Amino acid sequence: MAIGAALAWDDGGCEVTIIPGEGTYLVGSLCGGRRKVWVGAPDPTLTSVSGMAAVTELVERLGVVASLDAAVGPIKQRDRGFGAGEVLVGLAAAQVAGEDFLAGLDRQRGDVAGQVIAPVSGLSSTTAAGLARRFTDPQWIAVETGVARVTERGAGCGAGGAADTVVQHGDDRSRRQ
Repeated sequence: MAIGAALAWDDGGCEVTIIPGEGTYLVGSLCGGRRKVWVGAPDPTLTSVSGMAAVTELVERLGVVASLDAAVGPIKQRDRGFGAGEVLVGLAAAQVAGEDFLAGLDRQRGDVAGQVIAPVSGLSSTTAAGLARRFTDPQWIAVETGVARVTERGAGCGAGGAADTVVQHGDDRSRRQ
């Protein structure tokens, strides 16, 4: 079987009527035995990182890219292409997807379906390395400030935080802030 090949089950349903008290049946024999597995070419509409949709939603709701951009400031002369926040989020997303090295960005970039749901799509290893070299020492320190702002927003420490939820314990209802 080729790696990444799409699998499909031939499961047309069971057309056997079982009459109670008529004996014991093996479930596999009722529907004609084992199901057939089809092995084919990889399907570009499927991705192994479907959980990235949840990560992307969280990144957008918490404003991670904007917070990092605001904290770090510009890393290039012109405001084109990827900014500091996008580079950092793109690298983090690749790590969440299981990549260990910059070359993993290129593997993630080759996943057409995965790029649709990625928080930062199209970031290559050479672009990320080139932009990371532009960070100054104060900008690297400022990354922590941006992450702290995102954490405050996510933990609900700031006004109207996302963690302002209702917690129920039996009949006792209390607000956790």
